Amino acid sequence: LFKESPNTFIYFDSCFDLDGGVGTRGLNPECDFIIRPLDGSQAGKIMLQPLEPARFTSQGEFHTHPSPETCIQAETLSSSARAVDPQAGSYFCFLTDSNHIGYLYFLQNASNGIAFEWHTYGTLAQFQATATQTPLPVYASGLDTILEVGECISLDSGETGNALDPLCDL
Repeated sequence: LFKESPNTFIYFDSCFDLDGGVGTRGLNPECDFIIRPLDGSQAGKIMLQPLEPARFTSQGEFHTHPSPETCIQAETLSSSARAVDPQAGSYFCFLTDSNHIGYLYFLQNASNGIAFEWHTYGTLAQFQATATQTPLPVYASGLDTILEVGECISLDSGETGNALDPLCDL
């Protein structure tokens, strides 16, 4: 985990840097997104605007805490603005301008801003470097097996035998 905050408040028309954990009035080149209130038929919703090059899930938000692996696999990371209902209980994956991955979750809307929680994990490159495929199951293993001259071993079963045994590998 790189950084997190269980309860952060951001004022409307302010931006937030998920790498540094800092909000700023107006715009700042380090910011990853800006929040604006919506009115009219969309009153109660907010506008989540990613700031280039940061990206957020634009569709298919999550209803439980997404893992880093889930956020890496989120197919729709976008820099497009979107209307968000803070009361919907959705988590949004993000990729910051510093290539950190994580998620944010809106807690409650106030008249002058919104409370949210956020978790920033390691960088995308760190997760890609450590990703491995499911290992193959072990059928046989052995430690410190001593073979005498003229003996052999089957690497499939771990059994030793005569060097002329056709099932032997060594």
